[in-house]
Amino acid sequence: MNRESQPMGQVLYSGLILPFHYPPLQHCCRFLQATRWPTVGKYYVDVASFERVVLPELQIHEDTDLFVIDEVGKMELYSSSFLPAVLRLLDSNIPILASIPVIKHGRDIPGVERIRNHPGATLYMLNPSNRDEFRERVYSKVVDLLSKH
Repeated sequence: MNRESQPMGQVLYSGLILPFHYPPLQHCCRFLQATRWPTVGKYYVDVASFERVVLPELQIHEDTDLFVIDEVGKMELYSSSFLPAVLRLLDSNIPILASIPVIKHGRDIPGVERIRNHPGATLYMLNPSNRDEFRERVYSKVVDLLSKH
């Protein structure tokens, strides 16, 4: 569930599709507590809540067939436990479908660079004009990986 935010009390949910009772993971308003949290642009990142919600979901279980991670970016990498958890998944034989940000101004985010350069990674550069074209390619790749799992 992603809900873009407005100033003054609205929040942006990100990371997982979760029931409504989970706490917000990033705040774009100016709560006193939030001023101690790291920021990315106008968003404050509640690392403790993020870790409490996301890290258990990145555990490998016997019945896990696929991991879907909606972005590995600056906000997520404020958690010192997140990147090692994602790298453990990459080193497993369980397929992962994840989004990562593009390299901007010739600079990659260090943790994202490790994922981008992982030997098992297949990268697709998507944008609004080619996303329909790549839909079938990505789908076929995921189905192929699942059949080998």
